[in-house]
Amino acid sequence: MTTGRDSQIARLVAFCVAAVAGAAFPAFAGTAIVEGSDLVVSADAGETYTINSAVGNYARLVKRGDGEVKLTAATSAFAGTVLIEKGTLSITDLGALGESSPVTVASGSTFCLRTPNSTGVFNTHKLTISGDGVDGKGAIRYLPPNGGRLDDSLLGAIELADDATIECDYRWGVNGAVTLNGHTLRRISSDASSGQWMLNGATVSGPGTVKVENGQIVFQGNVDSSANVAYVVTNSSIVSLWETKRSIPSSFEFFAGTRIVAGSGTNHISGPVQLSNHAGATKDGYVTFEVSAPRVLCLDGPVAGDERMAYNTANNGSLFLNGDVSVRKWVYVNSGTHVAMTSTASRVYQSGFGVNGGGSAWIGGGNTLFSRVVAGSDDNKQGAFRQTGGVIGVMRDSTAGGNATSVGHWAMSGGEAYMSNDVHVAKSAGSFGSFVQSGGLFKLDGGNLYAGNAGSAVFHVCGGTNDTRVSQGGQSVRFHVGEGGGFSDVTVSGEGTLLATETLRFGGEGVVSTNVFNVKDGATVKATRLFKHEKAAAGCFVNVSADGGTLMPTFGYDWTDSSPDAADYSKRRPDHFVIWKKGLVIDTSESTGNNPSSSFYSSLRPGTALSRSLCLRRESMRHESIAVLRVSCLWMQQAGARVPTQNTISTPRSTLRSLSPLAVATTAPTQRLTWRAPTAPLAMNARSRSRTMLGWAANW
Repeated sequence: MTTGRDSQIARLVAFCVAAVAGAAFPAFAGTAIVEGSDLVVSADAGETYTINSAVGNYARLVKRGDGEVKLTAATSAFAGTVLIEKGTLSITDLGALGESSPVTVASGSTFCLRTPNSTGVFNTHKLTISGDGVDGKGAIRYLPPNGGRLDDSLLGAIELADDATIECDYRWGVNGAVTLNGHTLRRISSDASSGQWMLNGATVSGPGTVKVENGQIVFQGNVDSSANVAYVVTNSSIVSLWETKRSIPSSFEFFAGTRIVAGSGTNHISGPVQLSNHAGATKDGYVTFEVSAPRVLCLDGPVAGDERMAYNTANNGSLFLNGDVSVRKWVYVNSGTHVAMTSTASRVYQSGFGVNGGGSAWIGGGNTLFSRVVAGSDDNKQGAFRQTGGVIGVMRDSTAGGNATSVGHWAMSGGEAYMSNDVHVAKSAGSFGSFVQSGGLFKLDGGNLYAGNAGSAVFHVCGGTNDTRVSQGGQSVRFHVGEGGGFSDVTVSGEGTLLATETLRFGGEGVVSTNVFNVKDGATVKATRLFKHEKAAAGCFVNVSADGGTLMPTFGYDWTDSSPDAADYSKRRPDHFVIWKKGLVIDTSESTGNNPSSSFYSSLRPGTALSRSLCLRRESMRHESIAVLRVSCLWMQQAGARVPTQNTISTPRSTLRSLSPLAVATTAPTQRLTWRAPTAPLAMNARSRSRTMLGWAANW
């Protein structure tokens, strides 16, 4: 080791040699002087002083001066402490400071590891740091000469004596304790996208803040980060989670542009998550959650976003939002990611919730308020929204299948959904939308329901209750089927299933569409009116099919909403009305016109034609497979009082063809009219199957 006197002699010799050779005088970068039991090394500003010999047995190694001192040799003799008072102390060998010497980095100075690609680590040394380092580039820097390696456990313990900064242009990590002591640790990079700072099974204790200003921070393995630690992530930085063994109770604030990546296993953040935008920002950004299949990310704590924020999800994995949510800007679910909200938490999405690009969203519990829900809104993209439990409310219009070539699915098997505005299934030409309800309550309290605005729609209610009535006796058109063109299939099936609406109308003005309406297998359809748009274009087709279901007219007058003598009366009737072998029940128990003067009531009185009330076409009625047709709960007036009675009429198959025998052929008051087909089996022939165009409906 060079002493102060040796350094002076070396300077003199070099001076003489240079003078004899006529060369320029060399600049001597620094000194190494023994002061008592300390070795004090120094370098001038802008200069590097390299010491190639091993550090000896000193109590302390002290770095002074604004320049850089570089230690290149390993030592086994040094077991003291290291104090970097000014400038930069660099090591090119991981053993240059002994086995476990603690290192203290004062404010404005830097400890730099310039170690080459090797298998060694520096994690037996505790580092105590302060300040932003030389030129603000970090109190700790890692600058491997060969471009870096996977040094996930490069350092052990780091303790803050004041606010401090570390630089991470390459991948390096900490596997010991990070103690903040109430201070802020900044993680920076010279390049915004470079470097991975690894918390590799580390323990991070507060109080304090870790601020990631660019680059990436990685939680890997059994990271233990206390609840009083706050992570703030800005400038399009990245937070990665890899096989975190325990939930992270710390708080996180993600600014616009941040990406949260669940790279492996199941990962939990139980602390609060805040979604924020940068001060003065004039354009909305996104916080992006990227969860690659089969990985899982669970946000178990509350999630909140400011007025200009949303978040996005991607890459086929699963994101569980298990805590309360309050987000003020759009939320998008994309690229196959599955977002699940199954806890009993409360959630508020104040702008909207969009599911696209193969993504799906699942509501399984709690109370969730949406501004709107859109499943499959972008061209050539599809999305799915599913509810199995909980209660949701939607304030504005919602869509399954929005733009042209988009595909949207809405499925409901449980819970309650309350809609306050229009609901569209297949909104635009070329789109496809499906709504499938197998349980729960779907309630439209305002607006209208559109199945097939212009695209192709499948609307199946095979369980639960689907109620689009704004008022019990309302007569407005609430359920629009095939209004803008395309193909629409509306099927209501299953014992106990109920679809209730005000007016149900097929087709639209000047529009060609194909519409199929099925009620079967014990399901019930309640409607004040049911008819085809009288101004639909030629070629608009409406087929009503019944196979064991119940129709309940809830308005006391014709379903066509028109006088039977009006010119458009025949135009409002469906093109085909097919009753299959399980029959049809017509229940008037909730009709508002159960009095002798009402049109609906009168049309069911003895001697009148049933076709007038049910908007049936005599020539379109198909009956080859009819087993039973019943009119139930019809109240008749008798001596000033309504008296229910019952009568059953059996009619041979041949008399069905004209529909005129569909009148009650008795003068006695009637509550239930049952029409039974002959006891011999009736086969559907090929001709009638072709004419009805619904030979396959019996299999649905």
